Amino acid sequence: MMVEIAKGNGIRQFIFASSCSVYGSTEYLADEKAQVNPISLYARTKVDSEQTLLEAASDSFHPVVLRFATVFGHSWRPRFDLVVNLLTAKASRESLITIYNGQQWRPFIHVRDITEAIVRVMGAPSSVTGGQIYNVGDIRLNHTLTEVAEKIREQFPRTRIEHIENSDRRNYRVSFDKVRQQLGFECSIDLDEGIREMHEAFLSGEVLDYTDIRFHNQRFLQRSGILMPPKKLDGDIMAAFAQKKLAAKAIAS
Repeated sequence: MMVEIAKGNGIRQFIFASSCSVYGSTEYLADEKAQVNPISLYARTKVDSEQTLLEAASDSFHPVVLRFATVFGHSWRPRFDLVVNLLTAKASRESLITIYNGQQWRPFIHVRDITEAIVRVMGAPSSVTGGQIYNVGDIRLNHTLTEVAEKIREQFPRTRIEHIENSDRRNYRVSFDKVRQQLGFECSIDLDEGIREMHEAFLSGEVLDYTDIRFHNQRFLQRSGILMPPKKLDGDIMAAFAQKKLAAKAIAS
């Protein structure tokens, strides 16, 4: 539906926020050519959306898929359903963090670096980015969960780290060579700086209650539901298609 609306309104570039979680679990350094292996429903929807977009590519419609690493960092609405931010909050408020299967690898990226990557794509020629998939992150930010915990403890020395082993052993590292070579993108903010920023936000009182529902996407949506009445949403969608038809008639006449 979004593809049809974009095409109908003459949108030439469509940037899709996907996720490195599409790789699932792998012992290899995954690049954009690696087989996807989505484990969660979230990751499966990303794979399906990528496929739909790339199949819609044409001379006048240029989709770009950005597979983001795991996001962290302070922002206007910080999220505490993300692993680095959540563990930092627990260290700050409870002096205890729990790490499950600490030798698992994850790629990370600061929210401001995500913004920079999107701007890079917007400014690049569509002849370069059109129909492309990019892993967005930096190989220097591939870390094990145990490494993440130790970096957090450097900022909160009183923190106790509890290690637990279970059956959830999703493990993946990601190659970011393509986005660096084609777009010159590298992350400018590492985990240490991101954790320090979050620490300062707690100290200054900028963030008071990390459990507030506003900071948790799934809980917020479960509580609030859709923000627009379904009939109005349906009406707006049909209006977009109607505008497309009117534009086509105008061109034909």
